[in-house]
Amino acid sequence: MTERRPPYSADSSRSELERALATQLRQLGAPPWQEEYRFHPTRKWRFDFAWPDLRLAVECEGATWARGRHTRGSGFAADCEKYNAAAVLGWVVLRYTRKKITDGRAAQEVKQYIDINQLPDGCTSAGCTPGASEGRARCASCGRLEPHDCEASR
Repeated sequence: MTERRPPYSADSSRSELERALATQLRQLGAPPWQEEYRFHPTRKWRFDFAWPDLRLAVECEGATWARGRHTRGSGFAADCEKYNAAAVLGWVVLRYTRKKITDGRAAQEVKQYIDINQLPDGCTSAGCTPGASEGRARCASCGRLEPHDCEASR
């Protein structure tokens, strides 16, 4: 039987790892995120943390050394399906185990990604130009930071 988490309703329903990461992200000044974000148009998949305007998701992978759901056959296969579907939809999914969350490296990497890829103030569109905080432009066709390789940029 697969363990099902209840829908997000209060901080107490979040896992210990999710609460720790949320605290660290707040301390680092990360912009607001959405929790238990449903990203797929037809499936009920959710991300632990999401910044939809950046198409950035963060997943806390617990019990990786204790034969938890994420490391057993069916759970691993289901995660692969979810993460591949997210990639097809243009999401970057950062996955973290207990060690990287508890030592603070996960929050630092998330904040670094956001700082590099954040949209200019007032812009909420992934196609916004110019793009990231260091002044790189975003492709008007796909929204990725320049330079990159997509059909429109060839």
